[in-house]
Amino acid sequence: MEIEAPDTLPRELMTIPLHRYRKFTTIHVRLKPEAAEVPGVLAKVIQPISRRGIAIVGLYTSTMPEQYSYITMFINSTKISEEELKSLIDEIRMNVGEFNADVRVYTSPVDGVAIDPYSFPITAMGSRAIIIMYHSLRGIISGLSRIGAEMILNIVGREIGKAGFEIHERMVGRDIEKLMKLHEARFVMSGFGIMKVEHMDMEAYEFTVKIMYSIECEILEELKRPSGSYFIKGILEGWFSELTGKDMVAYEEKCISRGDPYCQFKIKPRPT
Repeated sequence: MEIEAPDTLPRELMTIPLHRYRKFTTIHVRLKPEAAEVPGVLAKVIQPISRRGIAIVGLYTSTMPEQYSYITMFINSTKISEEELKSLIDEIRMNVGEFNADVRVYTSPVDGVAIDPYSFPITAMGSRAIIIMYHSLRGIISGLSRIGAEMILNIVGREIGKAGFEIHERMVGRDIEKLMKLHEARFVMSGFGIMKVEHMDMEAYEFTVKIMYSIECEILEELKRPSGSYFIKGILEGWFSELTGKDMVAYEEKCISRGDPYCQFKIKPRPT
């Protein structure tokens, strides 16, 4: 069975890679929090850059009500002189001066890599977060499986799932539909895979969850260890245990590490 790839694209969080021999400069514009609600602010920041024919190779914004708002851009500054860069920054500062703009500039010392030294810590849903790269998670899974300690992954996953549910419940209360949608969105945004709750029976406490591109099982497939999920399984068990108030178990019916086109879990109360 062939699975159609979702209409998504990767998001490069930290750098603009693979542009050798190019110089990148980070422009970080800090604004009053209310600037995020004013139409046209981003255009005022971008206009001086585009007018000079400078390429913006990366851009993101972040805001926290009553705390901060900022715009961060990576520009290709290979052919820009120090005088031109200073003139550009002065114009940006003038364009958004009404929002008490503080414009900061950092030119990467490494060609081909854009670095943002101004955004810290990383947060998600208001909580501090970290990024675990594929090779790091691969090392953890490989090391634990080598000594037969995969159950540690399950325990960690369950705690992550429980903590995630507590945050979701604070955000949307006990609205089941919203909780499910938030759970699916958080799973994708965390990079674990693309999750869809296919079936839900709140009376019998039974659920079916399909996961495409599970990062854990892709690693297991690469390692040639088709033992199935422990970490993702734990996340599901922890989250659904908090939802139902029962000790839930996720049974992996399909797994890409065993040759299936996607992973699928049946989640139901642990037998007594």
